[in-house]
Amino acid sequence: MKKPIHPLWGIVEIAAVGGIYFYVVWIWGLQMAESSGLIVASWIIFSFIGIYLLWISPVLLHRDKPETRGWILMGREGRRPGSLKNAWPFYAALTLVGVVLLLVYAVVINGGMPPQINEKSMALKFLVYLGWAFVQGVFFYNFILVRLRGVVRFITRQSNTLLHCGVVVVLSAALFTLFHVPNIPLMMFAFPAGIVWSWMFYQRPNIMLMVLSHAVLGTTLHQVVQLHTRIGPFYANPDANMLGHIIPGLSRIIGYVL
Repeated sequence: MKKPIHPLWGIVEIAAVGGIYFYVVWIWGLQMAESSGLIVASWIIFSFIGIYLLWISPVLLHRDKPETRGWILMGREGRRPGSLKNAWPFYAALTLVGVVLLLVYAVVINGGMPPQINEKSMALKFLVYLGWAFVQGVFFYNFILVRLRGVVRFITRQSNTLLHCGVVVVLSAALFTLFHVPNIPLMMFAFPAGIVWSWMFYQRPNIMLMVLSHAVLGTTLHQVVQLHTRIGPFYANPDANMLGHIIPGLSRIIGYVL
């Protein structure tokens, strides 16, 4: 069997995928409305990135174990730390604590008055966020965090120690925060959330529980705290968001969910 690729290759992978993302979003994104060719090219590029993140990098190059990437639920994997039965109480507890903290924060910034919540808007946001949280979960935790585990293990010659965990978690959270520029208020929430999620995924990797936690807390932040979650060059202009051009029908609701 062919040996896995050198773990330091992970640095190149993260830089390459991140660079492509920023170029497409920040350069092409502003031109999407006037170019159908860029829309097609974006679909091709993002489709390839998806294949690379889900199959080429973890399976062909690094030969990661499915349980390390969080792709386990029950059955034979029930004894794994990230299996559904072992991981859900921890994700649920941390998510509940996060929701309570956001509710308290919302009440404080509203002068003691409970925030007005639109149930239909919240449901719509949650449904859209499930898809977006899955994309982010695959990218930041299934890919970046797992790649960083290999890189830090090679550099420090340690694995699953406090030092190894701390470096991986902080680096993952920092990259997670960076991808939320230039929305400074959102970045202030993203970093501590990234620390907690990265730590949880490091200890009990489960991609679906991560997606649910992210969707719940993201929806609460948007609908209850009423902090918009727009990022990139569309921060000040949601109508220009490239997602509204490359995903049919999303342009009609994008202002309500971002």
